[in-house]
Amino acid sequence: MGPFEAVASDEYNYLFFTKSSNPNVVVDNRIWNRIKASLPSEYVLPNSATTAVFKSMSGDYYNALFLAQVSNPDVFVDDDIWNRIKVSLPSEYVLPNPGTTAVFEPMSGDYYNALFLDHVSNPGVFVDDQIWNRIRASLPSDYVLPNPATATVFESMSGDYYNALFLTKLPNSDVFVDDRIWNGITASLPPNYVVPNSATKLVFERMRADYYNALFLTKLLNSDVFVDDRIWNRITASLPPNYALPNPVTMSFRKSPSVGPQRQRKPENTALN
Repeated sequence: MGPFEAVASDEYNYLFFTKSSNPNVVVDNRIWNRIKASLPSEYVLPNSATTAVFKSMSGDYYNALFLAQVSNPDVFVDDDIWNRIKVSLPSEYVLPNPGTTAVFEPMSGDYYNALFLDHVSNPGVFVDDQIWNRIRASLPSDYVLPNPATATVFESMSGDYYNALFLTKLPNSDVFVDDRIWNGITASLPPNYVVPNSATKLVFERMRADYYNALFLTKLLNSDVFVDDRIWNRITASLPPNYALPNPVTMSFRKSPSVGPQRQRKPENTALN
């Protein structure tokens, strides 16, 4: 065989039933010419005889058996088994069968959605219809869950109900408190009182570690750290105006080599000749 003969793959597109242009793909002309020479003149890929064999094995071939027909062209099944299934079923039979779905319908969670204020579909959830039918029969015609009367009782116990007391209002819809205690707290506070209170914050401001950041060469924010301001004020008052930690003078001692007193070397005794 001679040297490699590069040729664009599109030259052999006529061999394929679905023609896709691939101008950037090159093939060896010698190999493809030998393939072409060995095939019948009308031959195409995929071959119609081959596709006929696979047609009855396609999942879509049996779609008529299903109520919800979903195309799955890449799914293949054992046609021998499926043909036997199809032959054994009544002509109008579909999956799921209406008779079966009628049995399961009153067991579906969605069947009882009218009992709930928020209707959330759960088609995959099934319940005991005997129990739920008894529940439904025992309730007033307009009853819903959660019941508005019950919701009213819990509303004053919701954490959000007391959000006005806080400077930073965070929703806590799932948090419930004892309204008797909180109503007592609310009644005992001034009208515009909020937590944290501005007067309290002012007391703590001088105790914040950040308040003394000017003393440090490297300033790190520590908003959650509090110190005794009486001690730190005495420390600040005792230091020079521009003092900072670590102090540059102290650091210069660390960088300089230690210099100690030099020991004088004793003269060696020399023997007189």
